[in-house]
Amino acid sequence: MAEQFDREDLINIVAVFLDKQGVKPYEVEAKEDEDEDLLPDMVGVTKKEVEVQIAVQVETCETLESEEAEKRAKAIAEHVRKSGEGYMLFVPEECEEKAQEKAKEWEIEDVVDIIPLGFSS
Repeated sequence: MAEQFDREDLINIVAVFLDKQGVKPYEVEAKEDEDEDLLPDMVGVTKKEVEVQIAVQVETCETLESEEAEKRAKAIAEHVRKSGEGYMLFVPEECEEKAQEKAKEWEIEDVVDIIPLGFSS
């Protein structure tokens, strides 16, 4: 069902969802020496007792199979291992199992939380 949305649609949906959950989404801008294709789609910031930052990656079932998704996931995982930030990968619920497989294949399962997106018609 979520495949009716493209990746940009899903990014916007996730931003609204995070905001409603009290997590402020921020767009990530590349610095001069950074490849923007390796950056998270957004960073979510929540303030409870301490500020927590969460790197957010959003993929469709189709883009999950791409080399770009793998490179982005590995770069984000490397960063959060050093920083201690959280890492959420949002995917349509119909490819949650594939995302779990990719997390193992890409060796990021130790730092990523895979969040399935389900939509009712």
